[in-house]
Amino acid sequence: MKINDNDKISPLQYTLLIAATLIGAGILSMPRGVVEEAGSDGWLAAIGGGLMSIFITYFIHKLALMFPQDTFVVFSQKILGRWLGLLLSMIYVVYYFLFSALEVRILGDVSNVYLLNRTPFEFLMFAYLWVTIIATRNGIEGIGRLCMLFFPITLILSLLIGLFMYPKLDFTHLLPILHTPWQNVTHAIFLTSLSYLGFEIVLFLVPSLKKPQEALKNAVIGICIITGLYTFFVIINTALFGIDEIKSITWPTISYIKMIEFPGQILERFESILLAIWATTAFTTSIVFTYLAAYITAQITGFREFKPILYFMMPFIYLVAFIPAHVDHTAAMGDFIGKYGLIFISATTILLLLVAKIRKKGMHQ
Repeated sequence: MKINDNDKISPLQYTLLIAATLIGAGILSMPRGVVEEAGSDGWLAAIGGGLMSIFITYFIHKLALMFPQDTFVVFSQKILGRWLGLLLSMIYVVYYFLFSALEVRILGDVSNVYLLNRTPFEFLMFAYLWVTIIATRNGIEGIGRLCMLFFPITLILSLLIGLFMYPKLDFTHLLPILHTPWQNVTHAIFLTSLSYLGFEIVLFLVPSLKKPQEALKNAVIGICIITGLYTFFVIINTALFGIDEIKSITWPTISYIKMIEFPGQILERFESILLAIWATTAFTTSIVFTYLAAYITAQITGFREFKPILYFMMPFIYLVAFIPAHVDHTAAMGDFIGKYGLIFISATTILLLLVAKIRKKGMHQ
Protein backbone atom coordinates (compact mmCIF):
# COMPACT_ATOMS: atom_id res chain seq x y z
CA MET A 1 0.00 0.00 0.00
CA LYS A 2 1.87 3.08 -1.25
CA ILE A 3 1.75 6.44 0.54
CA ASN A 4 0.86 9.30 -1.80
CA ASP A 5 2.71 12.61 -1.50
CA ASN A 6 -0.59 14.40 -0.91
CA ASP A 7 -1.28 12.17 2.10
CA LYS A 8 1.74 13.21 4.14
CA ILE A 9 1.75 15.33 7.29
CA SER A 10 3.96 18.24 8.32
CA PRO A 11 5.99 18.37 11.57
CA LEU A 12 3.36 20.63 13.18
CA GLN A 13 0.56 18.30 12.15
CA TYR A 14 2.48 15.37 13.60
CA THR A 15 3.05 17.19 16.90
CA LEU A 16 -0.64 18.03 17.24
CA LEU A 17 -1.62 14.56 16.05
CA ILE A 18 0.41 13.01 18.88
CA ALA A 19 -1.05 15.46 21.40
CA ALA A 20 -4.64 15.02 20.24
CA THR A 21 -4.30 11.22 20.21
CA LEU A 22 -2.95 11.16 23.76
CA ILE A 23 -5.56 13.42 25.32
CA GLY A 24 -8.52 11.07 24.70
CA ALA A 25 -10.77 10.04 27.55
CA GLY A 26 -7.99 9.87 30.12
CA ILE A 27 -8.36 13.50 31.06
CA LEU A 28 -11.82 12.77 32.53
CA SER A 29 -10.90 10.00 34.96
CA MET A 30 -7.12 10.13 35.40
CA PRO A 31 -7.16 12.58 38.35
CA ARG A 32 -9.14 10.05 40.40
CA GLY A 33 -6.84 7.15 39.48
CA VAL A 34 -3.58 8.86 40.37
CA VAL A 35 -4.95 10.29 43.63
CA GLU A 36 -6.20 6.86 44.68
CA GLU A 37 -2.68 5.49 44.27
CA ALA A 38 -0.42 8.43 45.10
CA GLY A 39 -2.58 10.70 47.27
CA SER A 40 -1.35 14.28 47.39
CA ASP A 41 1.62 13.28 45.20
CA GLY A 42 -0.70 12.41 42.31
CA TRP A 43 0.55 15.37 40.28
CA LEU A 44 4.09 13.98 40.50
CA ALA A 45 2.79 10.67 39.12
CA ALA A 46 1.25 12.56 36.18
CA ILE A 47 4.65 14.04 35.39
CA GLY A 48 6.30 10.65 35.87
CA GLY A 49 3.85 9.04 33.46
CA GLY A 50 4.76 11.62 30.83
CA LEU A 51 8.49 11.06 31.35
CA MET A 52 7.99 7.30 31.09
CA SER A 53 6.11 7.82 27.81
CA ILE A 54 8.95 9.96 26.44
CA PHE A 55 11.44 7.25 27.43
CA ILE A 56 9.50 4.56 25.53
CA THR A 57 8.89 6.95 22.63
CA TYR A 58 12.66 7.41 22.18
CA PHE A 59 13.14 3.69 21.49
CA ILE A 60 10.03 3.45 19.32
CA HIS A 61 11.26 6.27 17.11
CA LYS A 62 14.77 4.81 17.05
CA LEU A 63 13.28 1.57 15.72
CA ALA A 64 10.90 3.22 13.22
CA LEU A 65 13.59 5.52 11.81
CA MET A 66 15.81 2.54 11.03
CA PHE A 67 13.25 1.83 8.29
CA PRO A 68 12.08 5.32 7.19
CA GLN A 69 10.32 4.02 4.07
CA ASP A 70 8.49 1.17 5.80
CA THR A 71 5.68 0.85 8.33
CA PHE A 72 5.70 -1.68 11.16
CA VAL A 73 3.92 -4.24 8.98
CA VAL A 74 6.82 -4.24 6.53
CA PHE A 75 9.89 -3.85 8.73
CA SER A 76 8.70 -6.33 11.37
CA GLN A 77 8.71 -8.98 8.61
CA LYS A 78 12.19 -7.91 7.52
CA ILE A 79 13.44 -8.33 11.08
CA LEU A 80 11.57 -11.40 12.34
CA GLY A 81 10.38 -13.11 9.18
CA ARG A 82 7.05 -13.06 7.39
CA TRP A 83 4.80 -15.03 9.74
CA LEU A 84 5.99 -13.69 13.08
CA GLY A 85 5.97 -10.14 11.69
CA LEU A 86 2.39 -10.60 10.44
CA LEU A 87 1.36 -11.97 13.85
CA LEU A 88 2.68 -8.87 15.63
CA SER A 89 0.92 -6.65 13.10
CA MET A 90 -2.39 -8.45 13.63
CA ILE A 91 -2.07 -7.94 17.39
CA TYR A 92 -1.76 -4.22 16.69
CA VAL A 93 -4.95 -4.40 14.60
CA VAL A 94 -6.80 -5.92 17.56
CA TYR A 95 -5.25 -3.33 19.90
CA TYR A 96 -6.39 -0.34 17.83
CA PHE A 97 -9.74 -1.97 17.07
CA LEU A 98 -10.50 -2.40 20.79
CA PHE A 99 -9.29 1.10 21.61
CA SER A 100 -11.52 2.54 18.89
CA ALA A 101 -14.54 0.73 20.35
CA LEU A 102 -13.59 1.91 23.85
CA GLU A 103 -13.34 5.56 22.80
CA VAL A 104 -16.71 5.41 21.05
CA ARG A 105 -18.26 3.82 24.15
CA ILE A 106 -16.87 6.51 26.48
CA LEU A 107 -18.11 9.23 24.13
CA GLY A 108 -21.53 7.63 24.23
CA ASP A 109 -21.54 7.27 28.03
CA VAL A 110 -20.51 10.87 28.69
CA SER A 111 -22.88 12.33 26.10
CA ASN A 112 -25.83 10.23 27.28
CA VAL A 113 -25.37 11.38 30.89
CA TYR A 114 -24.33 15.01 30.49
CA LEU A 115 -25.28 16.25 27.01
CA LEU A 116 -28.07 14.31 25.30
CA ASN A 117 -29.77 12.37 28.07
CA ARG A 118 -33.04 12.02 26.12
CA THR A 119 -31.40 10.61 23.03
CA PRO A 120 -31.33 6.78 22.78
CA PHE A 121 -27.90 5.50 23.74
CA GLU A 122 -27.78 3.14 20.75
CA PHE A 123 -28.37 6.03 18.35
CA LEU A 124 -25.66 8.14 20.00
CA MET A 125 -23.15 5.34 19.61
CA PHE A 126 -24.09 4.80 15.97
CA ALA A 127 -23.89 8.53 15.19
CA TYR A 128 -20.47 8.92 16.81
CA LEU A 129 -19.11 5.86 15.03
CA TRP A 130 -20.51 6.95 11.66
CA VAL A 131 -18.93 10.41 11.96
CA THR A 132 -15.66 8.72 12.97
CA ILE A 133 -15.75 6.56 9.85
CA ILE A 134 -16.48 9.56 7.61
CA ALA A 135 -13.60 11.58 9.10
CA THR A 136 -11.23 8.60 8.83
CA ARG A 137 -11.86 8.28 5.09
CA ASN A 138 -9.80 11.43 4.48
CA GLY A 139 -6.59 9.66 5.43
CA ILE A 140 -3.82 10.73 7.77
CA GLU A 141 -3.35 14.17 6.17
CA GLY A 142 -7.02 14.98 6.68
CA ILE A 143 -6.78 13.79 10.29
CA GLY A 144 -3.73 16.01 10.77
CA ARG A 145 -5.74 19.00 9.56
CA LEU A 146 -8.51 18.20 12.06
CA CYS A 147 -5.94 18.17 14.85
CA MET A 148 -4.65 21.60 13.80
CA LEU A 149 -8.22 22.91 13.87
CA PHE A 150 -9.54 21.45 17.13
CA PHE A 151 -6.62 20.86 19.48
CA PRO A 152 -5.55 24.52 20.01
CA ILE A 153 -9.15 25.39 20.97
CA THR A 154 -9.23 22.56 23.49
CA LEU A 155 -5.87 23.55 24.96
CA ILE A 156 -6.84 27.21 25.42
CA LEU A 157 -10.21 26.37 26.98
CA SER A 158 -8.60 23.80 29.29
CA LEU A 159 -6.34 26.48 30.71
CA LEU A 160 -9.19 29.00 30.98
CA ILE A 161 -11.43 26.73 33.06
CA GLY A 162 -8.61 26.48 35.58
CA LEU A 163 -8.62 30.25 35.93
CA PHE A 164 -12.43 30.35 36.33
CA MET A 165 -12.26 28.19 39.45
CA TYR A 166 -9.06 29.60 40.94
CA PRO A 167 -10.79 31.36 43.90
CA LYS A 168 -12.30 28.03 45.01
CA LEU A 169 -9.06 26.05 44.91
CA ASP A 170 -7.42 25.01 48.17
CA PHE A 171 -3.79 24.12 47.44
CA THR A 172 -3.25 22.75 50.94
CA HIS A 173 -4.90 19.58 49.58
CA LEU A 174 -1.65 19.04 47.69
CA LEU A 175 0.29 18.74 50.96
CA PRO A 176 2.34 17.00 52.18
CA ILE A 177 4.65 16.58 49.17
CA LEU A 178 6.74 13.42 48.79
CA HIS A 179 4.86 11.80 51.65
CA THR A 180 3.45 8.83 49.67
CA PRO A 181 5.43 5.54 49.72
CA TRP A 182 7.54 5.20 46.59
CA GLN A 183 5.86 1.88 45.71
CA ASN A 184 2.50 3.66 45.44
CA VAL A 185 3.97 6.47 43.36
CA THR A 186 5.66 3.97 41.04
CA HIS A 187 2.39 2.11 40.53
CA ALA A 188 0.60 5.42 39.94
CA ILE A 189 3.19 6.36 37.30
CA PHE A 190 2.53 3.08 35.49
CA LEU A 191 -1.23 3.63 35.62
CA THR A 192 -0.85 7.23 34.48
CA SER A 193 1.29 6.19 31.53
CA LEU A 194 -1.75 4.28 30.21
CA SER A 195 -3.44 7.65 29.62
CA TYR A 196 -0.52 8.60 27.36
CA LEU A 197 -0.93 5.64 25.01
CA GLY A 198 -0.96 6.69 21.39
CA PHE A 199 2.69 7.70 21.12
CA GLU A 200 3.39 4.38 19.37
CA ILE A 201 1.53 5.47 16.22
CA VAL A 202 4.85 6.49 14.64
CA LEU A 203 5.50 2.78 14.01
CA PHE A 204 2.99 3.08 11.18
CA LEU A 205 3.31 6.75 10.24
CA VAL A 206 7.00 7.34 9.45
CA PRO A 207 6.42 6.93 5.67
CA SER A 208 3.63 9.52 6.00
CA LEU A 209 5.89 12.19 7.55
CA LYS A 210 7.30 14.95 5.37
CA LYS A 211 10.33 15.24 7.67
CA PRO A 212 10.92 11.87 9.37
CA GLN A 213 14.21 13.11 10.86
CA GLU A 214 12.21 15.50 13.08
CA ALA A 215 9.72 12.86 14.23
CA LEU A 216 11.21 12.26 17.68
CA LYS A 217 11.50 15.95 18.50
CA ASN A 218 7.93 16.62 17.42
CA ALA A 219 6.59 13.63 19.34
CA VAL A 220 8.37 14.73 22.52
CA ILE A 221 6.87 18.21 22.17
CA GLY A 222 3.39 16.70 21.78
CA ILE A 223 3.86 14.47 24.84
CA CYS A 224 5.20 17.40 26.90
CA ILE A 225 2.09 19.44 26.05
CA ILE A 226 -0.19 16.64 27.26
CA THR A 227 1.99 15.99 30.32
CA GLY A 228 1.57 19.61 31.31
CA LEU A 229 -2.17 19.47 30.64
CA TYR A 230 -2.70 16.25 32.61
CA THR A 231 -0.62 17.55 35.51
CA PHE A 232 -2.61 20.79 35.47
CA PHE A 233 -5.92 18.92 35.71
CA VAL A 234 -4.67 16.64 38.49
CA ILE A 235 -3.58 19.70 40.49
CA ILE A 236 -6.79 21.71 40.08
CA ASN A 237 -9.05 18.69 40.68
CA THR A 238 -7.14 17.76 43.83
CA ALA A 239 -7.13 21.37 45.04
CA LEU A 240 -10.88 21.66 44.48
CA PHE A 241 -12.20 18.34 45.78
CA GLY A 242 -9.51 17.14 48.17
CA ILE A 243 -8.00 13.66 48.45
CA ASP A 244 -10.98 11.87 50.00
CA GLU A 245 -13.77 13.36 47.88
CA ILE A 246 -12.06 12.92 44.53
CA LYS A 247 -11.82 9.16 45.10
CA SER A 248 -15.60 8.88 45.04
CA ILE A 249 -16.12 10.75 41.75
CA THR A 250 -16.21 8.73 38.53
CA TRP A 251 -15.23 11.61 36.24
CA PRO A 252 -13.67 14.38 38.41
CA THR A 253 -12.95 16.66 35.47
CA ILE A 254 -16.61 16.70 34.44
CA SER A 255 -17.70 17.44 38.02
CA TYR A 256 -15.15 20.24 38.05
CA ILE A 257 -16.49 21.71 34.81
CA LYS A 258 -20.09 21.56 36.06
CA MET A 259 -19.16 23.79 38.99
CA ILE A 260 -18.09 26.71 36.77
CA GLU A 261 -20.47 29.66 37.04
CA PHE A 262 -20.49 33.08 35.40
CA PRO A 263 -21.54 36.25 37.25
CA GLY A 264 -25.15 37.13 36.53
CA GLN A 265 -25.67 33.74 34.86
CA ILE A 266 -24.48 35.15 31.54
CA LEU A 267 -23.99 31.61 30.27
CA GLU A 268 -26.15 28.74 31.49
CA ARG A 269 -25.09 25.12 31.07
CA PHE A 270 -21.59 26.27 30.22
CA GLU A 271 -20.39 22.74 30.95
CA SER A 272 -22.34 21.53 27.90
CA ILE A 273 -20.23 23.76 25.67
CA LEU A 274 -16.99 22.53 27.20
CA LEU A 275 -18.03 18.89 27.07
CA ALA A 276 -19.05 19.28 23.43
CA ILE A 277 -15.57 20.65 22.68
CA TRP A 278 -13.99 17.78 24.64
CA ALA A 279 -16.10 15.33 22.62
CA THR A 280 -14.74 16.88 19.43
CA THR A 281 -11.19 16.35 20.68
CA ALA A 282 -11.92 12.81 21.86
CA PHE A 283 -13.18 12.13 18.34
CA THR A 284 -9.63 12.68 17.12
CA THR A 285 -8.36 9.83 19.27
CA SER A 286 -11.12 7.55 18.00
CA ILE A 287 -10.44 8.61 14.41
CA VAL A 288 -6.69 7.89 14.67
CA PHE A 289 -7.22 4.46 16.22
CA THR A 290 -9.90 3.53 13.69
CA TYR A 291 -7.71 4.70 10.82
CA LEU A 292 -4.75 2.63 12.03
CA ALA A 293 -6.86 -0.50 12.54
CA ALA A 294 -8.09 -0.25 8.93
CA TYR A 295 -4.75 0.91 7.52
CA ILE A 296 -2.77 -1.94 9.10
CA THR A 297 -5.40 -4.46 7.96
CA ALA A 298 -5.08 -3.12 4.40
CA GLN A 299 -1.31 -3.59 4.51
CA ILE A 300 -1.60 -7.10 5.89
CA THR A 301 -4.21 -8.20 3.33
CA GLY A 302 -2.66 -6.36 0.38
CA PHE A 303 -5.62 -4.02 -0.23
CA ARG A 304 -4.71 -0.91 -2.22
CA GLU A 305 -7.23 1.16 -0.22
CA PHE A 306 -8.14 1.06 3.46
CA LYS A 307 -11.58 2.69 2.98
CA PRO A 308 -13.56 -0.49 2.16
CA ILE A 309 -12.14 -2.07 5.31
CA LEU A 310 -13.54 0.81 7.39
CA TYR A 311 -17.11 -0.07 6.42
CA PHE A 312 -16.47 -3.75 7.06
CA MET A 313 -15.10 -3.01 10.55
CA MET A 314 -17.84 -0.54 11.52
CA PRO A 315 -20.52 -3.02 12.71
CA PHE A 316 -17.93 -4.99 14.69
CA ILE A 317 -16.64 -1.85 16.45
CA TYR A 318 -20.26 -0.97 17.24
CA LEU A 319 -20.96 -4.39 18.76
CA VAL A 320 -17.74 -4.49 20.81
CA ALA A 321 -18.52 -1.04 22.21
CA PHE A 322 -21.62 -2.54 23.84
CA ILE A 323 -19.75 -5.30 25.67
CA PRO A 324 -19.25 -3.32 28.93
CA ALA A 325 -22.46 -3.45 30.94
CA HIS A 326 -21.88 -0.15 32.73
CA VAL A 327 -19.30 2.57 33.41
CA ASP A 328 -17.21 0.46 35.79
CA HIS A 329 -16.94 -2.29 33.19
CA THR A 330 -15.89 0.30 30.61
CA ALA A 331 -13.12 1.52 32.95
CA ALA A 332 -12.02 -2.08 33.54
CA MET A 333 -11.92 -2.67 29.78
CA GLY A 334 -9.79 0.44 29.33
CA ASP A 335 -7.36 -0.65 32.05
CA PHE A 336 -7.06 -4.11 30.51
CA ILE A 337 -6.36 -2.81 27.00
CA GLY A 338 -4.00 -0.14 28.32
CA LYS A 339 -1.92 -2.38 30.61
CA TYR A 340 -1.39 -5.20 28.16
CA GLY A 341 -1.04 -2.75 25.29
CA LEU A 342 1.78 -0.89 27.04
CA ILE A 343 3.54 -4.15 27.92
CA PHE A 344 3.17 -5.41 24.34
CA ILE A 345 4.41 -2.15 22.81
CA SER A 346 7.45 -1.99 25.11
CA ALA A 347 8.34 -5.67 24.70
CA THR A 348 8.02 -5.74 20.91
CA THR A 349 10.02 -2.52 20.53
CA ILE A 350 12.93 -3.90 22.58
CA LEU A 351 12.75 -7.27 20.80
CA LEU A 352 12.75 -5.76 17.32
CA LEU A 353 15.58 -3.33 18.16
CA LEU A 354 17.78 -6.10 19.50
CA VAL A 355 17.10 -8.51 16.64
CA ALA A 356 17.55 -5.75 14.03
CA LYS A 357 20.97 -4.90 15.45
CA ILE A 358 22.00 -8.54 15.71
CA ARG A 359 20.87 -9.30 12.17
CA LYS A 360 22.10 -5.89 10.94
CA LYS A 361 18.77 -4.90 9.43
CA GLY A 362 17.75 -1.34 8.61
CA MET A 363 19.76 1.89 8.84
CA HIS A 364 22.19 1.91 11.78
CA GLN A 365 23.74 5.15 12.98
